[in-house]
Amino acid sequence: MVRQIPLPHFKDIGVTAVSFDIPGLALVLTSANQRFSLSGNTPLLVSR
Repeated sequence: MVRQIPLPHFKDIGVTAVSFDIPGLALVLTSANQRFSLSGNTPLLVSR
């Protein structure tokens, strides 16, 4: 089952924005794909 939820609040830690609001995951905002992104930074899902 797929569901869409709004992005959680991100906390700035140095030059990185991170969220731990989703249990079992860390979301990290990155500009790695900024050249191809139409909406700015891209969140990466990282398993905890």
